[in-house]
Amino acid sequence: IAAGAGLAATGAFFALGAFNPIAAWLLTRPLLDVLRFPSKLWLLAAVGLSLLAGVGFERLFVRGEAAARRRALGTLGALGALLAGVWTALAVRPDAAARLFLLAMPESTPKWMAAAEVERWSGLALAALATAAALAATVVLARRRPRAAGALLVVLHAATQLGFLAPVRATDAALPYTLPSRLLEVLPAGEAIVHGAAQNLFGDGSLSDGTFPEPRAAWIFRRGFHELYPMGGGLWGRRYDLVTSPEALDPLPTRQAFAAVEHAPDDRRRLRLLAAWGAERLVLDRAIADADLTGLAEPVASAPSFRRRVWVYRLLDPAPPVHLATRTIPAASSRDASRRLASDGFRHGADAVVVTRGPGAPPAGTEIPGMVATEEEGPEREEIAVATGGAGAARPGRRPDVPSASARRPGSAASGMGAGASTASSPDHPPVATASPAVHVLAADAESLTADVSSPSGGLLVWRQAWLPIYRATVDGLPVPTLAANLHHLALPVPPGRHRVHLAPDRRPLHLALLAAGLGALTLLVLAAPRRRPATGRPRSPSRR
Repeated sequence: IAAGAGLAATGAFFALGAFNPIAAWLLTRPLLDVLRFPSKLWLLAAVGLSLLAGVGFERLFVRGEAAARRRALGTLGALGALLAGVWTALAVRPDAAARLFLLAMPESTPKWMAAAEVERWSGLALAALATAAALAATVVLARRRPRAAGALLVVLHAATQLGFLAPVRATDAALPYTLPSRLLEVLPAGEAIVHGAAQNLFGDGSLSDGTFPEPRAAWIFRRGFHELYPMGGGLWGRRYDLVTSPEALDPLPTRQAFAAVEHAPDDRRRLRLLAAWGAERLVLDRAIADADLTGLAEPVASAPSFRRRVWVYRLLDPAPPVHLATRTIPAASSRDASRRLASDGFRHGADAVVVTRGPGAPPAGTEIPGMVATEEEGPEREEIAVATGGAGAARPGRRPDVPSASARRPGSAASGMGAGASTASSPDHPPVATASPAVHVLAADAESLTADVSSPSGGLLVWRQAWLPIYRATVDGLPVPTLAANLHHLALPVPPGRHRVHLAPDRRPLHLALLAAGLGALTLLVLAAPRRRPATGRPRSPSRR
């Protein structure tokens, strides 16, 4: 009982996260600050409550203890009274309850959604009250018919799971989610898309502010699929950048890149960041001022959606999906890196920024060709573009010398892999080193890349793929370290000359996990195998037959 209660209390204490001020403070302390999703500690509470439920079941239904029965009936009675009070308050004063709910909801939440929550909570309170009454009846039945009460308890558990977990099941019609959106025509497959409204990258989104045929949350999801939010666009083969997982399992560099766009002071700097990361299309639920678009992006479509509008923009000079950065600029922090990426002097496809501390930073002793010997953190300056003073550096008033947009399209001569790339390449005939860097992709899919890189001075090969520590890289078959370039993209240093580069996830942790799972299953089979009970050794009485 002590172990179950301790696990339940600890899990519930931390799972509340920011709703528990003490837990919120503790989770900022060293070692504990690595826990990014406190609600996952509810697993401890689940284990602890399961232990307590097992003890209670044994005392009520197996031993039939009268004291345990009285405590169970008293607890269920108190719970029933509380649920009856909640249901009464929600039913008598629904408007006041809706106003109270709005205080705990985001500011943009419409009133009809708060009213729907009041109705939902009323139904949950009434269903929970009925469940408490049924449990009390089961406890009373267990006094005379413990087996029947135990069977009824299992049926009751299954019924409540199906009822209370109904929102987890998909109950909306499938048709609205399978109809192609008109936006597909202006969001070509294969291009990197950023949906600025999906996670409030360009300010608070308006997904719930549309005019819907009826006050149902399903229409919000339908609108999201119609406007090709990542959850809908992915069904049509569209690829999105800067999409963080709802479980907060993204590595720190990805979250830093997301925060850099979210907290940028204006739209122009947001667009510069997106271009530095190679984003090609931007979907927004609002318009961008012409002054912010100049030289960075252009509108390609504006369509109505639930009495609002959605805009699509094309970025004019995005970085290629795979390129060799011949100059790498160190940054002392993610904030400094985002300033440098958003500066006018940053050359897309030729420059890279690397944060020298934290996850994704270059390991000690890593030599990166073209690294600028500075990492001072300070205000944004165009001087970073001429830090090396070499030829071809972008200077104020001069457009950086980068490949044209047409040269970076998939299927073009350069195939989007940088200036100076040759059009002929094969695994048997790698390209010859040229005066300018050339990258030829030989094979690429969702998680691996093989390319031939030719450069007289070397550099940092940057791939438009989120950096993850599980990735491993080789140059000519020899392992090299990976790092996060431009805040969150996968990169590796490449020495001068002509080299074969390969990037892929390390599968060894998966294989070890499968092996451990197999051993665990085998252990369970061994433990479950029937065993012959040893003889007691007591002689049988001759008088008993």
